[in-house]
Amino acid sequence: METRKVAASQIPADVAGARTAGQTVRTGGSASSGAATQSGNSSANPGINVALSPKARELADARKRAFDIAKATPDIREDRVAEIKRQIQAGTYQADPAKIADGIGREAILEYMAESVGKSRV
Repeated sequence: METRKVAASQIPADVAGARTAGQTVRTGGSASSGAATQSGNSSANPGINVALSPKARELADARKRAFDIAKATPDIREDRVAEIKRQIQAGTYQADPAKIADGIGREAILEYMAESVGKSRV
């Protein structure tokens, strides 16, 4: 399992105290299997050690790659717009209902995910 040291200010408040049984959080050099605590001496140890499972690390890396791809993708694909315009003008454009439905579904899922970030899923 990989262990990372992160600053206490980098941990969202809703995550800092919520853990499942068996997780270990170290603050101020001591391990705790109960609720997360913060060290009283922040200058000596301003961070918290967090242990990530290989699966959690894999998911975090996949999420980062997906966001990097999304950020690098232009909002408007000028080449695709020009091609569709050409097809419409030539009368050869064929709309694909399945692709339209997939796009609508994908957008709905992304919107739902964006709205639910930080909300509890109880």
